[in-house]
Amino acid sequence: MANNIFIVPEKDWEIIRKYISSRNAVVLIHEDTAKKVGVAQDMLNDSSDYDFGGEADVMLDLVTNKDHYFFTHLKEDDILKKEDDNE
Repeated sequence: MANNIFIVPEKDWEIIRKYISSRNAVVLIHEDTAKKVGVAQDMLNDSSDYDFGGEADVMLDLVTNKDHYFFTHLKEDDILKKEDDNE
């Protein structure tokens, strides 16, 4: 699977966090699309059992601490130094 990996500036991170916070599943609806189908925010339920119809359109992993698995992956691929190499 191809990956797009970005380091997000703080100002952009705050916007992203506004929509995803610590939820396990998030559906983002473009404002124009919502208007076209006649759905409003107050009609939507955060506890919906929506299942993405199979696979989600986009997968997102939030890397928010130094112990995140992503950094383990980088070390395994020799992209990031392992702790033993720092000595």
